[in-house]
Parts: sequence; structure tokens; C-alpha cells
Amino acid sequence: MKLNEIRLQFDAGAFKGCSVTRPMFSNEGYILICHGKKSSLDTYLTAQRGTDARVFKTTDAAISAAYQIGFREIMVSLSELK
Repeated sequence: MKLNEIRLQFDAGAFKGCSVTRPMFSNEGYILICHGKKSSLDTYLTAQRGTDARVFKTTDAAISAAYQIGFREIMVSLSELK
């Protein structure tokens, strides 16, 4: 989902939390995953153009995006997502 779509879903109460982690397809960068109230509703932040996951160069950038959405507690994992 794009940033504005996730922000709308967040405001509606669709998420219980979020995490920043390394994607398994790349050793560089981090992705933001939003955890839905049901595990089937988990989603990741996508790039503004296209449907690929948005990859942040630093954890700070990913945390900043989560903060813009409205999350105040963010889990950061420095290992690869499996």
C-alpha cells in the first residue's frame, strides 16, 4: 500500500503495530511492514510508483515514515525477514 492509503487505514484502526526489517530479496535497505489486526491483513509500504516494496536506505528513514503514518511504537529487526 502507498503511504496515504496506509495512513487512512491506520486512522480507521486497521493496524496493531509495525516493524522495520531487512527484506529477504536484498541485503541493502529496510522495508516497513504494517501488522493488521488479523495476520492476513499484514501489508508493506510500497513505492509511490509501482507495486514493489519501498526500500529505505536507513532504519531512520523507515522509522520516520512509520511516524508520519501515526505509529508511535515501532519494532526494528536487523536480521532478514524470513
